[in-house]
This record gives sequence, C-alpha cells and structure tokens, in this order.
Amino acid sequence: MLEPNWLGCLAAYHPRRQAVWFRGAWLTYAELYQRAQRAAGTLRDLGVGKGDRVGLLAWNHPAYLDLLFAGPLLGHILTPFNHRLSLPELQALYTYTEPRALLYGEGFQEIAQALDPRALPLEVLLEGGGNRGSRPGRAGRPRPPPLHRRHHRPAQRSPDPLPPAPG
Repeated sequence: MLEPNWLGCLAAYHPRRQAVWFRGAWLTYAELYQRAQRAAGTLRDLGVGKGDRVGLLAWNHPAYLDLLFAGPLLGHILTPFNHRLSLPELQALYTYTEPRALLYGEGFQEIAQALDPRALPLEVLLEGGGNRGSRPGRAGRPRPPPLHRRHHRPAQRSPDPLPPAPG
C-alpha cells in the first residue's frame, strides 16, 4: 500500500534536504511539510473537511504545493482554476466544482470576488494560520507522521540535490 502522506515521510527522513526552489530561496522538506500542516489547520478552521473542494486562482506559487500536500492531512481536494480562462468560463467551472473555499493570489482579487464574494487572499493561508495545523514534537519541531514497521530501516544516502540554475 502506498503512503498518502509521503511528504511527511520525506520530512521525517530528510528534514534539511532541499525540496523546492522559488524566488531565489530553497524550501526544505521540513519547511514544506510545516507549510502543508499550517495550510491544513487554516482550512480546517475555515470549515473545510474531508471531500470538500478548495479552489485556488493564482500565479505559480508554493501555495499550490501547500494545498496539494495538505490534502492527505485534511482530506480536501485541490481545485486549481486556470487564470487564462475568461470570467464566464471561470464562473461555469466554479459552479460545476462548488468549492467550499476559494483562495486567490496577487492580482486576482477582482476575478475571485466575482466568483465568490467570500474568496480569501492567499495571505490567510500563508500567514494567518500560525501553527494551528501542526502537532508539536520535541523542541517545537513538527512530529513526523507515524511510520509503518516496514519503513523502519536505515535511510540510504541519495545524491545531493542539484544546485540552483544560473540566472
């Protein structure tokens, strides 16, 4: 059986390993997992539960990963909206998918408010959650997810991640 929360496993085994490069900085697996936990906690506080859809209208941003990896923790379904669609096309997609919450990124407030007057900016997800979604472990670090007995083997060293691309 596959582990649905594989980001949690990676964060437990390789917390300081570089995972995502965005706007001149790396996010580690531990940081990415903490962000996913915070996103799950914030969404839970907004009333999102298992099986609910969460819409996202934004440019490329790590928030997509936060919401995607929060899925196994909370049970919601990420529903990204293509920013290249016209407002009538987005309205039809919104009506079809019926998201429980709609989040929008910089520059999309007007369109998101037209789709749902209750739409929230991504800052609610990124800054407003605090540590609500985490389970504190030792020294304030997130506790890794419980591992199945077959996962208790020595970690093998994998090659170092690629350095950032020049430019």
